[in-house]
Amino acid sequence: MSRELFQNDAYLRACDAVVVDSNPKEKWFSVDQTVFYPLGGGQPGDTGVAFHKNDAEFAIVDTRRARDTGEILHFVDEVTELPESGTELHLEINWERRYLHMRVHSCLHLLSATVPGKITGAQVYAGRGRVDFDVRYPQEKHYIAESLNVLIQKEARRISRVCTRAEIEATPSLMNNLSVPLPEGVDVIKLVHFENLDIQPCGGTHVANTMEIGEVKVDKIESKGKRNRRVSISLVDTAVEPNY
Repeated sequence: MSRELFQNDAYLRACDAVVVDSNPKEKWFSVDQTVFYPLGGGQPGDTGVAFHKNDAEFAIVDTRRARDTGEILHFVDEVTELPESGTELHLEINWERRYLHMRVHSCLHLLSATVPGKITGAQVYAGRGRVDFDVRYPQEKHYIAESLNVLIQKEARRISRVCTRAEIEATPSLMNNLSVPLPEGVDVIKLVHFENLDIQPCGGTHVANTMEIGEVKVDKIESKGKRNRRVSISLVDTAVEPNY
């Protein structure tokens, strides 16, 4: 299994790696360690570039986790020959896109702390995102936006820690997401905790401090069924860089 370097440091932009396996037909390869986040939890898989030792390069257009093995697969496009097992590579993510995902994903955590309702779905995009809530009457747009921005300005630090499956199942307040169940067969779960604001199981990548999210706006609130309400948000400034 690949060492998932993004789990310990979401700000790593590059790493050296060795090819473990490849599939020319499906156009993917796996490596011994990676900074590329795979599609999951509503967050898209990373894109970026891989460099051969001889300076040849090819684009990584998507990153996904294999359903059967859990291995992280790096998908390529328009490449004539995939690197063989044992090939040394230098991997670099599309940092601008990833950082937008981190800011939005973190904002959606605060959104779930603002709207009183269980989460039934969520999606992260580059610069915008949405959460579906099991709630009949959410607050007005201006109230949610104001509350979100107040939470962001609190400069809450992100504290990542792990918890056992039994501990999470015994704490109902942590089980707020109805759309993403705890992974089967996994006994140690990652928690993302923005101090004094929100805490929930999540394997995605997030900012280190809520201030990095920047100002956000609520674009719309939609009805998605008898009880589901979709709240869509976007970043006001998508050009912010880390400053922590």
